[in-house]
Amino acid sequence: METEQIFDNILISRPNGSDSLDKVAHYIGEYLANAGALVSEHSFTATSHGFQLVWCMAIIMMAAYSVCLVKQRYLAAVLIPVVLAVLLLLEFEYMVSTVSALSNTQERNIIGTYPGSADGPTLILAAHYDTTTHFGDHFSWGRWG
Repeated sequence: METEQIFDNILISRPNGSDSLDKVAHYIGEYLANAGALVSEHSFTATSHGFQLVWCMAIIMMAAYSVCLVKQRYLAAVLIPVVLAVLLLLEFEYMVSTVSALSNTQERNIIGTYPGSADGPTLILAAHYDTTTHFGDHFSWGRWG
């Protein structure tokens, strides 16, 4: 199989929780198995639309901030950026799903293991295959993003 065919199968729009993501996971597992790997899966919980939910909340809070300023509600206007900063820290730095937990879904990592010799070197390869789209969905990236 040529590299271009592989890219055509895996470099597609595949947000968390989508059928496209499942299709890519299945393809990667099948490809590894055909290449002689022992394939296993590791399940975990993901937020299928986490970025979109959090950034939409941020936009709503920015609009509320403007409204508070126009209505001269300065205390509320001061509190909104503080709440937004805490929200963003929790979501993206501490991985505490505050807003994004509204869309949890089960995802899976695909693990391919090639048995080696006990006295040989260890080689570990890793790849990230989920979520090629984020807020605004970058469909304009062209054929392979």
